[in-house]
Amino acid sequence: MLNTGDPGYSSKREDDGSWSIIDRETGTVADIGGCVLRRLDAGMAAGLVEDLNKAHALRRGQHIAVHKDGHGRD
Repeated sequence: MLNTGDPGYSSKREDDGSWSIIDRETGTVADIGGCVLRRLDAGMAAGLVEDLNKAHALRRGQHIAVHKDGHGRD
């Protein structure tokens, strides 16, 4: 079961054997810049989850660092 509200991405095997990338915050198939991330092979899904989670962590880290230095920028 997916934990909605949990930031980041995971993969899910679909009934047809393909893979989708799930946005854990919304619980839906991820849509990145208009590209819906479904019907992928296992290798592509694993690579995308890793890359998306790294990018997410960097954004989150930058956001936290900005707040801590007191500049108030996002």
